Amino acid sequence: MPLGPGPATVLAMLLLAGGLTTAALRQAPIAALLLAFGSVGARAALAGLLAGAAVTPLALPVGSGEWEASVVDVSSPNGAEQRAFVRLHAQASDAPGWLLYAWLPRHPALVPGDAIAVRGTVQLPPSEAEGFAGFLESRGAAGTLKAHELDLIGREGGFSASVEQVRWGIDGALSRAIPEPEAGLASGILIGLRERVSRAVADDFTITGLTHVVAISGWNIALVAGIATAMLRATGLSRRPRSAIVIAAIVAYTILAGAEASVIRAAVMGGVVLIAREGGRPSGAAAALGIACWGLLLVEPRMIDDIGLQLSLAATAGLLALGGHTEAVVRRVTRGHAPRWFNETLGVSLAAQLSTLPLILLHFGRLSLISPLANLLVAPIVPLAMLGAAIGVVAGPLLVAPIASLLLAPLLLASWLPLALMTRGAGLLADIPLANVELLSPFDLIGASVAAIVLVMALHAARRHSVESAGPRPWQPPLLTTPPSRRRLRKLTGVATATLLVAAVSVVLIARPMPGLQVSVLDVGQGDAILLEASDGSRMLVDGGPDPDLLVRRLDERIPLWDRRIDLAVLTHPHEDHSAGLAGLAPRYAVGRIAETGMLSSGSGVRELRAAAVRHHIRRIRLVKGDTLPLGGARIDVLWPPREAIPDGVLSDGRAINGTSIVLAVSPGRQRVLLTGDLEDDHDHDILE
Repeated sequence: MPLGPGPATVLAMLLLAGGLTTAALRQAPIAALLLAFGSVGARAALAGLLAGAAVTPLALPVGSGEWEASVVDVSSPNGAEQRAFVRLHAQASDAPGWLLYAWLPRHPALVPGDAIAVRGTVQLPPSEAEGFAGFLESRGAAGTLKAHELDLIGREGGFSASVEQVRWGIDGALSRAIPEPEAGLASGILIGLRERVSRAVADDFTITGLTHVVAISGWNIALVAGIATAMLRATGLSRRPRSAIVIAAIVAYTILAGAEASVIRAAVMGGVVLIAREGGRPSGAAAALGIACWGLLLVEPRMIDDIGLQLSLAATAGLLALGGHTEAVVRRVTRGHAPRWFNETLGVSLAAQLSTLPLILLHFGRLSLISPLANLLVAPIVPLAMLGAAIGVVAGPLLVAPIASLLLAPLLLASWLPLALMTRGAGLLADIPLANVELLSPFDLIGASVAAIVLVMALHAARRHSVESAGPRPWQPPLLTTPPSRRRLRKLTGVATATLLVAAVSVVLIARPMPGLQVSVLDVGQGDAILLEASDGSRMLVDGGPDPDLLVRRLDERIPLWDRRIDLAVLTHPHEDHSAGLAGLAPRYAVGRIAETGMLSSGSGVRELRAAAVRHHIRRIRLVKGDTLPLGGARIDVLWPPREAIPDGVLSDGRAINGTSIVLAVSPGRQRVLLTGDLEDDHDHDILE
């Protein structure tokens, strides 16, 4: 039976008293342990007392209705829906409301801090889905919300809202410069927008044991520290001022990455790594790690059973204890021929994987057999991927004209290539049979025990090697080591630049427009999306399906990354499975014009499409029967609808809305292509006339 607030408080006081007594007797190690446990216990007991004195929560208003809520956290979208944790507002102004997991319409796109009005159904956690119910309980959610109408009624102000605007501005720049799904991965590893990572990529990374790449971790923080230190060395600053500036850079990056609990954990662990590097003493690093863990538990005692904290702590301890030795092993295997950054990156990845494997097997019961190979291939690319993402952030705002995109093609290729290698490589490895196997009880416990024994043996071997010889140099964060000579650096830079330029020119020549009119029917699931490309390079997109992310991925498969533009986007009729995809096209693609009938609609996709046209200064035109459009050498005639067929009000009947679909006759020469939207068959006679 768990201890209540009374016994917990007594136990904490006894631990604190014992700590003070042993400190007076100059037993520093024992005193430190007792004081640490006692302070955390006292903090937990105080939290329990406050929770017991809290006001009884209001009953969840189960059923259908209209509510106002605020967005707490956003998850990755799922097709035509976006998912988020929202706090439903209670009628009483002083009541805290209820945290709910919500399925919402795809538009408008939401960010944390948004104030929304929804119409939908609130339900209690599903009893038949124990796993999902447990997930909701772990997040403190009282239930779920399924909304079919969504309105954005305001956005939060202040510092947090400004940070969110900056983060999503960076994501917009990445989306403009890098194709999907690589742009989403770049946002995930650079600024912690995990909701931007596509589900397919996230699943591949889970199967191959690469999930640590997607989340902001101590590894990312160490890279930031390394870059800042490398830049500051040129200024001649001494170690202490340099360390202070690096710590400030870590704090700034933590805020930019969202300052969530996992990011703060990563920053704390990254700070421990920095202390280890600056102090150069293993005992100092171990003490710093202990103090960091104590501080995190003092702030939130419930974190003690958080698997995220356990993995962060194990990974950081593994880096400090094994990082230098695994790097030395990699150097011996490669016989000194591999570059230093490769040895460091792979050595760090191996040390972190080995130290966290027992916990992964114990908590998740899954063993990624392909993980060692995946990390061997992908881990050395991670620094290059972060650099590529940074290039994308700089290049994105510069892509305002076609000539700028062409001139920046080498940079765009350089930013995309390492990210593409990661996504494509993870996908190929995930498709290998038995890449990831489930260990049922008791094999999960047996596997965790074996992994723990192997870890203890590795630690013992590393310690023995350090005692018998000078051992490998202490592990340091990447990019903090001595850089290569200037002559070698110039030679490597010249070779890399020449190779990239040749590759860019070759790709540009190969990707020239093909002769004639190319018609591509894109696989966007329900609804339509048809891409027409003329021999002069002009493009027209007819409809966009229900999912903007899927539409962009399909377009990126056919359109060069340096020429991401659509000259004309046509919405045949205002149904969500045709309009929602188009609504998310800008700013990821430069859209010249948007054509539609202009019919009134209450659909969120149509409203967002028109709002996006205003935000991005895209010209809107209306099409009716008798209009013509140019597309390269082809002629496009609008055959339907006549002006009098467009109603003055909002239609609710789906068949009537289909009857207003724009019908296009595309004539590239003697051939003719008829694009009918969702026009019903009772209008066939009208079209033939």
